[in-house]
Amino acid sequence: MAYLLRTLILLSIIGIIVTALMALKFIDFNMNHISLSIPVFLLTILSQSLVMFYFIGIKKFINNIHSIIMDNKNPSNIFENDQPLEVIEKYRKTTTHFLQSADISKRKVIPWTILIIILGMLAFFLGAAHDNNIVSRHIHSGVVYGFIVALAIGFFQEWKHLGINRILVLKVRATFKL
Repeated sequence: MAYLLRTLILLSIIGIIVTALMALKFIDFNMNHISLSIPVFLLTILSQSLVMFYFIGIKKFINNIHSIIMDNKNPSNIFENDQPLEVIEKYRKTTTHFLQSADISKRKVIPWTILIIILGMLAFFLGAAHDNNIVSRHIHSGVVYGFIVALAIGFFQEWKHLGINRILVLKVRATFKL
């Protein structure tokens, strides 16, 4: 899933770069940048939303495992035979570490995805307003440049933490033989 999300993010960034270059008239296709911006914007919203829900889902998955491990009432829900208390305590520490790692990744990525989505919507709507002569070109361009900066910073955060969470899920699956 992490590779799919990375691919979607890269495709949306390539689309945004091509759209910006078309708007600045550095490259020319048989369409204007407005025709390209609609599918690129939809792809960007899709990819950022999927990234956000991926991190929420990973945190929820590990949180569920953590709550089962921390349940002192019935550890036999997870462990087949009666395990010594030291082994159960080792699993508790490990799942706590997994949960903290998932939480850190979620907290570092989600604000950027939300900012990217909001600035993208503003840039898209201000572009439509500029085409109807409601706002100046400079306002639309300024929001687009802010969107591109947020997208660049968010891209590196997402790329890094998608890799971290991919390894984290592999560790969780190996630890609990899922």
